Parts: sequence; structure tokens; C-alpha cells
Amino acid sequence: MEQFITNFGRELVEVPFISENNAVHYKLKMTGITKYCDTSPSITLNDIKLSNQTFVDGLNVTRLGPSNRVIETKSYLFATTDTSINQGFVTYMNQLNTLTDVVLFTVSKGLKSSKVVDDWFTSAGSTAWLGADFINKFECSYVGIFNTTDGRIVKELFLMRDGANKDPVILETIYDDYKNLGACGYPQKFIEDSTEYSTNSEFMYKFYPTV
Repeated sequence: MEQFITNFGRELVEVPFISENNAVHYKLKMTGITKYCDTSPSITLNDIKLSNQTFVDGLNVTRLGPSNRVIETKSYLFATTDTSINQGFVTYMNQLNTLTDVVLFTVSKGLKSSKVVDDWFTSAGSTAWLGADFINKFECSYVGIFNTTDGRIVKELFLMRDGANKDPVILETIYDDYKNLGACGYPQKFIEDSTEYSTNSEFMYKFYPTV
């Protein structure tokens, strides 16, 4: 039986997944692996595999459109230098900025990276992608969700394995409309303000973002 556990800390709240308020229609589960994992990569929607799935080594890209329909899939076996494949991934992702789709990233072992790939993940607001200096030295895996409308990574998980732990990386989220993925915020913070504000007014006195 699956257990729902919430952990409250001084500066954090840990939960199995985060979703928009009252979302109940779709449960998206993404599984990424390393060469040490005993399982296979997968993407499921309400516990059913999403379309016909074929995952190859490297970063697998699945683009979703209306009604959670798979529009296209691609795979990129990155090198440790800025090859045409690495640049091709960046070019492809940058072409999606006029669309209203969602892109799912799933790694099936063999993940590598280079500067051009690292720069794209940084520009997309990733906080989990550790970069080529780390990825090219260790066995790593990654899963993430990119919202093309906002041009941001809205959810992501990254892991490194040394063979002692064979667990995959799993990301789960619940939503009603695929366009709402990211409604609970992004990994990258937009505002950092250490100022303490106080007022006796009953009206709003501090508004973000400011112009």
C-alpha cells in the first residue's frame, strides 16, 4: 500500500508530489535510470504507459500537446564537448518558445553534458542540473518538465549513483490541464528579499514583481 508522508522542517516541507490545488485528473510519473538501475525508464499517465515508448541511452525528449497527446519524441546522446548533437538539442528546444506544449525529459543511462547544454539548462531555470564537470565524472540521471509557454523548467530531479544504490529517479505530479504544470512555482526562485516588512494597514503594501 502506498503511504502518503509529509515531513516538516524548519525551512522546508517535503511531500511525495506537488500539484495545483484540487487537481485530480492526471497523475504523471516519470522514471529515469542509470546503468546501475534494475528498472527501465518510463513515463506513465494515470499508471498507464504514455504512448509507445522507446528509450535509448542519453536524454529522451517527449513533447506533449492538448489532451496529453504525444506530438513527437527525440533522443540526444550528448558528448562531453559541444558536438552537433549537443547543439542540436539546444536549437530544437529554442524553437519551441512559440508553442504551448510541455516537454518531458527522461534519462536512460549514459548521460553526458557540455557547456552549450549546461548553458541551456541554466537559461531554462534549472537548479538541479549539476553541469558537465559533475555529470561527465559520475553516473547520473535526470527527469524534468519544461513548459514552452513560460520557457522554464517547472519540475525536475537529478541523481548520482555509484552502484551501491540502484534506485531510479522518480518524479510524480498531479494536474488537471497540462498547461498548468508549473502553477505551484518553479525550481528557480524569482525574488530574494531579506527585508522584513510590517504595517497596520489592511491593504496590500508590498507587491511582487515590482517595475
